[in-house]
Amino acid sequence: LRRLFLKDNGLVGIEEQSLWGLAELLELDLTSNQLTHLPHRLFQGLGKLEYLYLQANLIEVVMASSFWECPNIVNIDLSMNRIQQLNSGTFAGLAKLSVCELYSNPFYCSCELLGFLRWLHLHLAK
Repeated sequence: LRRLFLKDNGLVGIEEQSLWGLAELLELDLTSNQLTHLPHRLFQGLGKLEYLYLQANLIEVVMASSFWECPNIVNIDLSMNRIQQLNSGTFAGLAKLSVCELYSNPFYCSCELLGFLRWLHLHLAK
């Protein structure tokens, strides 16, 4: 399986092991569901994943380790969620990342956001 489209399915949660065994997956679309969080090891084993669409959910938190097993991601869309903070490690290790959509999130401007803003500045400079 190379592409998995689960858009508009009303998913309220997704189990940590749900995607395990999909090592050939290149594109995952979870757009327009009701996901509130991403389980810690949800993307484990998805080393070939290039496109990840998570927009229009209810995601509030994205852990720094969420994408550590997905070094080939080139496009990630987390727009239109409820994310208030990201840290500098959220997208660390995603050297191929060229598109990162984050619009329409209620970011809270605080010192905790500074690490992410520094990462963003360095990443844009490349």
